[in-house]
Parts: sequence; C-alpha cells; structure tokens
Amino acid sequence: MVQSVTKVRADIQALRGLAVLAVVFYHAKIGAINGGYLGVDIFFVLSGFLITSLIKKAVEDDSFSYKSFLARRAKRLLPAAFVTFLFTSLAAPFLLGAQELADFWHQLFGALTFSANFVLTSQSGYFSGAAELKPLLHVWSLAVEEQYYFILPAIFLFFPRKAWLPVLTLLTLASMVLCYVHRGEASTFFLLPTRAWELLIGSLGVFLIEIRWIRILAGKLAILSALGLLACLILTFYSFHPGPQALLICLGTLAVILANHPLLQRGVVVETLHKVGDISYSLYLVHWPIFAFYNNIVLGNENTLTQYLIRAALIILSFLLAWILHRHIEEPFRHGNLHGYYRPAVAATCVTLMALGVAQAVITKKPEKDYAFARRANTGFAPACASATHFLPSESCQNSETPTVLVWGDSFAMHLVPGLSHESIYPKHIVQATMGRCGPLIGLASVEFNSEQWAKKCIEFNDTVLSYLKKNPELRTVILSSPLTQYTRNTTVIERVALGDEPARVTGTLPRGHAGLARTVSAIRALGRDVILVAPPPSSGFDIGRCLERRDRGQWIGGVDEQCRIKREQYLQHGHNVLALLDRAEKEMKLPIVRFDAILCDDRFCRTRIDGVTLYRDEGHLSYEGSIALFGLAETQLQLRRAIQRSAELSSQTAKRSKTIDASLPPRSL
Repeated sequence: MVQSVTKVRADIQALRGLAVLAVVFYHAKIGAINGGYLGVDIFFVLSGFLITSLIKKAVEDDSFSYKSFLARRAKRLLPAAFVTFLFTSLAAPFLLGAQELADFWHQLFGALTFSANFVLTSQSGYFSGAAELKPLLHVWSLAVEEQYYFILPAIFLFFPRKAWLPVLTLLTLASMVLCYVHRGEASTFFLLPTRAWELLIGSLGVFLIEIRWIRILAGKLAILSALGLLACLILTFYSFHPGPQALLICLGTLAVILANHPLLQRGVVVETLHKVGDISYSLYLVHWPIFAFYNNIVLGNENTLTQYLIRAALIILSFLLAWILHRHIEEPFRHGNLHGYYRPAVAATCVTLMALGVAQAVITKKPEKDYAFARRANTGFAPACASATHFLPSESCQNSETPTVLVWGDSFAMHLVPGLSHESIYPKHIVQATMGRCGPLIGLASVEFNSEQWAKKCIEFNDTVLSYLKKNPELRTVILSSPLTQYTRNTTVIERVALGDEPARVTGTLPRGHAGLARTVSAIRALGRDVILVAPPPSSGFDIGRCLERRDRGQWIGGVDEQCRIKREQYLQHGHNVLALLDRAEKEMKLPIVRFDAILCDDRFCRTRIDGVTLYRDEGHLSYEGSIALFGLAETQLQLRRAIQRSAELSSQTAKRSKTIDASLPPRSL
C-alpha cells in the first residue's frame, strides 16, 4: 500500500479501490463477495510492484538510503495507523470480553512492533478466540508488508544488477513451494515466507514491464484479466488459502499493471474506484475495528434485515472515518503539511486521548469474576491431551495407572473429562484419547478447517487409538463423543472405507457420517468392549460463554435471547443433521447415547446455566465448571449408568451369539 514517486496511474489506484471494497464488503457480510478476502492479495502485488519501482530506481541512480527509505515508509504508514490503534484501544475495554481484551493487548503490541502476524499466528489455535472478534486482526498484512520492506532493499544493494531478476525469481518459486507444502496451516496464512511470493510477483513486474512483448501480451489480456479479478472476488473454488485462487488473482493483477491499458485509465467506474483507492489505506485501517466490535456485540448468526441495515450503516461510517483520517492525518503527515496550529493541535489531542486511556485503565473496576479463566479452553486432563497426532498414553492424560474407561474423540470428548473424572461425581479410572477436530470415526476425517495432510493424520490417530484398545483388555468401557457436524453436511472429507485403502476426497453426508461411526462401534464391539456415545450439548451457533459474560458485566448484547438461553427451535434447526444421525445410530446400531438436551431443554428454551454455574465456554464446548456441574446432576448420572448398562447387555448378547455360531461350526481339521 505504497505510492509511486512517479505520476499516479489511474488503473493502479482503481485496483486499490477494488481491493479495499472487496475486503470491506466481505467483512460486512453483504452481497456476493465470497472471495473478498482476496483483496489483500491484490494489495500485496501492488505494494510489491510500487515499492520495488522506488528501490530499483533509487539504487540505479545511486541515491538509495536505508534510513531515508524507512523514514518515508514510517511517515507514510505510521501516523494513520497509530491514530487508529489509539482510538481502538480506548474503545476495547468497554466493548470486549475478558479473553478478547487480553488477546487485544497482545495484538496491539504486535501492531506497534510490526510483528502482528506472529502474534496472530500464536492466537490462531483451535481453542483460540474467533478471528472475527479481534479488532486488530487486519494489521497482520501490514506487518507482512513492513517485513518485506526491511528485506527487499538488501537484494538490490548486495547483489549485482544482472542477478536481481534471477534472485527475485528464485525467491518467488521458493516461497510458492513453501506455501504449498505447508498449505492449510495458520503460519502459512500469516507469515512472510509463505506470503512473500505475492509481493514478489509485484516486484517481478518491475522487470517484466520493461520487456516489450510481455507488455503487448498483457495489453491483449488486460480486459480479460480485469474481468477475471471480479470473478475471483465473487466466486471461490478452492478450500485452502493462499492457494490456486490467490495465484490467479495475483497474476490477473500483474497483467493489469503490465498492460497499462487505456480503457482502464478512464471512465466512471475507474474514476470512482480511483477515488476509493485514494483513501484505501485509511479505509482498510478503520473498517475492521468497527466490524470486530460489532461482531463482539452481536452474537446471533441470523442475517435479518435489521442486521443488514446496521452493517450497511457501518460501511458508511467506515467511509466517513476513513475520509477524516485520510484528510487530517494521513495526507498532512505524508506530505509534511503540518503548519501553524496543526502540529500542536494533533499532538495535544493524542496526549489527551492517551491520558484518558491511562485514567480509564486505572479507575476501571476489575470484575469480581475472572471470566477469561472461566472461559479457558477445556482440554480435559491437560492441554497436552489435545495436541497429539499419534495416540501415546501419558500420565498427564489419565487419572489412574490402570484405567478401565477410554474417552475417545475430539474437543467434545475433552470437555467431558472434568465431569467424568470428578471424584465426587463419577469415580472412574479414565484415560483420555483425544485430538482436536478429529472425531472418533474410523476412516473418516474432515478437510473443512484443515489440510488434507492433517485429515490423514486424524485417520492415523484413530487407528492408533483402536490399536491401543486392542492391546489393553482392562479397558472395558469406551465413551465416544464429537459434535459430528463436520461429517454430516456438504463439506469436504477424506474417507478410507477399508484398512489399507488410500483415503479419497469425497463430500461429507449423513450416510457417510453414519458409516464412519458404525465402523468405530463395530470395531469396539468386536473386541468385546462396551461402547456408548455422549451427544454434543444443545447449541444454536452463538457463543454462549461470551454472551453470559457480557450479560453479567452489563455490556451490550444483540441478536440472541437476553438471558443467553438457547431457543429450542433454533437448536433443532441448527443440529438437524446431527440429531438425525444420532436417531439412526440408536435405531440401527443400537448404540446407547447420553443426551443433554433431555436434561437442559424444555418446550421453548435450553438452559445454559445450572445453579449460577455457566455451562459453556463458547458456542458448544462445556467449561470446566460446567462439565462438573452437568455431570453432577442426578439425571445425567442416571442416563450414563443406563447407557453403560445397556451397552454391557448388548456386548453380552453379542458374545453369546458368537459362542453359538462357533459351536455350530464343524471342527476344523488339523
């Protein structure tokens, strides 16, 4: 997001405008801009092209200075950014929950030190807060650009001119390979080594534009490339990012830059986008904190007319604040037009706001309850029990040297452990075999939020759990749990029908989810063990733990029941496929199932608290205290005992049938 020292090109400014509009409308969840996040990729190519133009020309003229180069970047980027950070920091304590606020201060540190992408990588784990709640989430891309600006000049200063293009080309290819090898990982999205290829494509454009036949070819493809950019922003056709779609949009952006086509230099559309492009940096800065605060307040996921109107109003507010920031901060500081009263006025305003922020931090009353601790990730016995890719029993993931109960599943199995293992409630000897997002369905794994490599590791994990069960006959009871949603809706999964087969990418459906669960249940019963399933607790998609915290602290809540209860109708609709799978499993597999909805729900609502204890830490997971409270109910204990007893009866019947069949077979010849 840098300016060229030469005359501003209308098409480049229009690309800026298109990119920022795509990002804003994508974040606003308005319209059909499904690929709006690709606007950042357009910015990367533009920044790579423009900054390389500046550096290359300065080095060729023997006038380049690292100090002056970084000073210009700072004068261009920092004032508007710091003002945005300041106002966001003032609003954050009033609008964010305890955990979100704790995360925010780390994000602010990252923003001020150009390391926001590293901070956000550390906050992107499965149990971390949702990305849409982080007011400074968008600063990761600015950090990537700043890091690129630090490194890029070295290539031009320490390599001979004839090596510039080959070195940049090799770095581009290396970054692409690294990006592909580590696709689907959070670090791949946020960090420079796997995003540098997009900036480098822009840098390569500085050299390619000097080649006549490439300019001619780009000119012929310019209009098609521009239309392709629009198509990529509207349609999405790949599950991982950055990936092939990012490559297409980067190449399309490069083609438009190289073409310098006259039709893309004029016209109403280009002029309008040009005007938006002029304020694109300020608009990018201010829009996301506004929508992040809105996301923190409005917990419901319904797209009502009222919410659409509010989001539209927030877009207008973003444009207004962006214009003010551009006019009174970005441009004056960039051009050094700080004459007369302007400099002391700006300084006094900033000092006053910072003083208010310090005063607010001092006088703000600390909440009586530690909500961040109450909403901490529920990983069961220990955090180490959530990160394994091959199951290896450890002392930290069991409460006995001779466990008799195996809790197997994903995070929805983890959150059962505090309740199941609590001595005053259910004194059983338990070993925990869990992997986040990896449900206990043999031969089936989701690719929706993960890479295919991860999904294969999930299948391997479940294989190792089954192998462990075979080798340890003292484990008599297996408790399975998972939300099961990732296997029952039209999302990408990999499936291995038979042991030894190569997993294939298929679409997740209710029958496939049922088949995967049936494979697990059959395998456990074949070993003569008891097996039950604990269904996920009621949920309708909103963050219940955050809602109850905000309600207790008197913060704004929108889009949900004012008491943060789950509407039964919404629960039945939200969990339709899962409930159908559970019913089918009970009927066809005769699988005993413990259901919390029978305990928590009446005809209208499902409770989210028991005797003042918050049951949920987020939209579906039980908190530590909630797990203990729920399993402390007589109704839960009764369901659990009946389920295990029913499973034992089924195992006994299966064993008797097996003996009868064996007795009816003729003796084998020796």
